[in-house]
Amino acid sequence: MAWLPNFRRLRRKFFRELTEMKLFYIDLVIFSINYVKQQLYDLTLPFTKRYLSRRPTPPKLAVKDIRCKRIRLQIDSSYSSPFNVEEFEVEWRPETDPPTEWTTVGKSDLTARTVARLKPDTPYQFRVRAWNHRGCSGWTESVPGRTKLDPTVADGGGYGPGGPDASYSWTQTASDVCINFKLPLNATKKDVSLALKPDSITVNFRDEVLLEGELYGTVRGIGNGSTWYVERERGHMILVVSLEKQVKSLAPKFDYWRSLVLGHPEVDTHQIASDGQATRMLDPGQLDPYQLQNMGLGHLSGGAPRGL
Repeated sequence: MAWLPNFRRLRRKFFRELTEMKLFYIDLVIFSINYVKQQLYDLTLPFTKRYLSRRPTPPKLAVKDIRCKRIRLQIDSSYSSPFNVEEFEVEWRPETDPPTEWTTVGKSDLTARTVARLKPDTPYQFRVRAWNHRGCSGWTESVPGRTKLDPTVADGGGYGPGGPDASYSWTQTASDVCINFKLPLNATKKDVSLALKPDSITVNFRDEVLLEGELYGTVRGIGNGSTWYVERERGHMILVVSLEKQVKSLAPKFDYWRSLVLGHPEVDTHQIASDGQATRMLDPGQLDPYQLQNMGLGHLSGGAPRGL
């Protein structure tokens, strides 16, 4: 019976090769069917486009990706006929009162379109219509989109609602966040009250709330890395709040703060220069769990609580 192990080994090899051959022929059949379908479509396209297509209906438009100087749009066409071959014309304009004229991006059959050369922190409106052999659809309802702040202007940061004079300005490095508030010339440190938690901040000046909300990431407490002071600068006083991040940022495009407080204007972190560390793969365990949740990546934080 010495031949039995060899027989079993040959049998396993035979069935393994047979399975691989079956998979090869299945792939070949699928490829052939798709190839024939594509050839038939190309051959009949002049006829179907002329006689079987219908006038297009308005497509759907959504804002998919926002940067400081460009916005990417996604077009979803509900074809009025399966034989329709459509192109899409996109137009945009700044959101002003009174409205300005629309600017066209041109026609293309691409469903992902990018509008570039926009101004940072500016609201825009977008619309689209479909074209084919039968004519064009009506315009969609205008879709709003606001570009992000350019962090290269403010050392990795930006400002709060209404601009730096109406609220605050802030900057950031890999390990720190610095917030500046403009105060009257007669302001003193006694006029300021500050409550800082790992994930939230409240700043009051006399009876006025200067800042209140949840921080984008977590920070260390006052006296444990974070501090604040009031100083004079060019005819007014400046309240400076320096916050030390609980977890050092490793890659500007990924884990730098996109805003100081949730819901406030966001910065385009893709514009922040990398120090070379961002080229390697990041381990979610190295990142701030609270910040991961704010980025919509809470599933990578291992279910860490929001407060520390």
